[in-house]
Amino acid sequence: MKNTVINNRFPVFCECEAWEFSSGVLTPITIQLSMEYTLTISINGSPYLTVACSGSDLRELAVGHMLSEGIIQSIDDINGIEIDFENLVVNVRTNENEELIERLLRIRSVPSGCGIEAAAIITKTSDLRDFKIQINASEIISIMKKFLNYSEHHKMTRGVHSAALYTATGKRLSFFDEIGRHNAVDKIIGDALLRNIALSDKIITTTGRISGEITAKAQNSGVLALISRSRPTSISIDMAKQHGLILIGAVRSSSFVVFNGKESLKI
Repeated sequence: MKNTVINNRFPVFCECEAWEFSSGVLTPITIQLSMEYTLTISINGSPYLTVACSGSDLRELAVGHMLSEGIIQSIDDINGIEIDFENLVVNVRTNENEELIERLLRIRSVPSGCGIEAAAIITKTSDLRDFKIQINASEIISIMKKFLNYSEHHKMTRGVHSAALYTATGKRLSFFDEIGRHNAVDKIIGDALLRNIALSDKIITTTGRISGEITAKAQNSGVLALISRSRPTSISIDMAKQHGLILIGAVRSSSFVVFNGKESLKI
């Protein structure tokens, strides 16, 4: 990957070599993707949480999170901010008064997908060379077309993400809407577990961006492939290649991009 820095300490996007399927042909392409980093926010030297982020404007991200979560109430609560760029840590020094400590102890609810270090939560590994299943390229386009038009909730509200589970031959096994893309994927995986559905030969589709956390969820569940209409982040591609997950994004009406697992496609 070729990384590019734009007015920032870290690259904000990278160029990735991939394969585009269009008009029945796979063609090598270079595509631009968002970079993904894991930032640790510390308060008075103690780690508070990790946040998946673009790597830009780290000070603003840290203090904005603290204000929006009610940890601080104004700039007067902050005594200083230090950024460790090497380890990607922002330490916010605050006034250690009883009121702030009480708020800090009270507010610990972190929404799903806020920033668990994706690479650290991988528990299962696999080897792409062991996959015997072939997925028809035309089936991928057909699956996504049906998937993106299935949600009545989204048609009414335009306010939810969707995820679904398919066989490699295009049979839909489950479908869920949720306000968060992480939660929608969790529901797919949970439903498969409760119904004793093996995932090693199944496809998860999602309307959301494929981040490292989404990739980790798919990998931990043992799923064969992860497909989205959006592009993945840099970390998700690295993880897919390392752990043998078929990763496909940017699906359109007649094309898509293969970021990993080209060998498993049947043209």
